[in-house]
Amino acid sequence: AQEKAKDMQEARSAGLRAGQLPPPGAGDGQGKPFKDPPQPVNLLDLDKMKPEDLVKNWAALDPKEKQQALDHLSVQGPEFYRKHIKAFRAAVGNLQGGQPALKPKRN
Repeated sequence: AQEKAKDMQEARSAGLRAGQLPPPGAGDGQGKPFKDPPQPVNLLDLDKMKPEDLVKNWAALDPKEKQQALDHLSVQGPEFYRKHIKAFRAAVGNLQGGQPALKPKRN
C-alpha cells in the first residue's frame, strides 16, 4: 500500500490527476519527469451551467457529457426537468425491453 501511495504522490507531483496516465512516449519508463506538462481536461461545470443553456447546446455534447448532464439534472435540477428525465428514461427502458414507449403526460 505504501508503494502505491508513493506512486500516486509521484504522479501528482508530475501534474497528473487520479487515474490519469502519462501521454504516450513521455518519459523513459524510469520515473523521469515529462518533457511536456499534461494537458488539462475540460469537463462540464454543471453547477454553473443553466439548464436552458444545456438544452440549447445538447447536440454538441458527447455521449459522456450527455449522461453526466442527465444524472446531474435528475438529482439537482428543477422539478420540471426531473419529471421529464424520468419519463425519458422510462421510455428508453421500455424500448430496450421491446415494449412500445409511453407517451409523456401533458399538463
